[in-house]
Amino acid sequence: LLASHDAHNAALTFALKQNLPTGRHDRLARHNLAEATGSGAATTRIALYGQAYFLPEQNLRGRINVSWRVPGSHASLDGDSAYGTPAGFEGRVELGGASEASLGLEYSLNPRWVLATDLVYEQDRGARLRGTIPSDAGAVAFDRDLPSSWRASVAPAVEYHWNDRIGLIAGAFVCFGGRYSRPVV
Repeated sequence: LLASHDAHNAALTFALKQNLPTGRHDRLARHNLAEATGSGAATTRIALYGQAYFLPEQNLRGRINVSWRVPGSHASLDGDSAYGTPAGFEGRVELGGASEASLGLEYSLNPRWVLATDLVYEQDRGARLRGTIPSDAGAVAFDRDLPSSWRASVAPAVEYHWNDRIGLIAGAFVCFGGRYSRPVV
């Protein structure tokens, strides 16, 4: 992590992030879950974060963030999963690249209260499913490409700060456009 930061100037940060899988991504029926809560894959992201203060008293801050998920992460799958596989499926998924860009603004009403909003664009370049599914004649090979998808969202929020280290953010993440078609398995 490399950063340049000064309370009065712009800051630019480069980050290399490793995300570890959490949640349930497969065996959904076995765990009595209607929907998945994770991807099952450890992913690597390369990101660039920037921020700058505007207005004389620095009560308006702008942020821009861009990140890219390195393609090639994979996860083993067993049964029904986050990727639309049916019960009995055994195999794996390999994720394509993904990117995210956001533009945010924060306006400080006073040292404790802040109004914030972010515009977010996400794009996922699909995935490849490979494995087998059971049939009356035995296991049948299964090989599918999942389509790419995109989503545009807005995230308005209100922040309250007890001090410079502790605060609370309350807001919403609302998708206002996108495309994703789940394959028929």
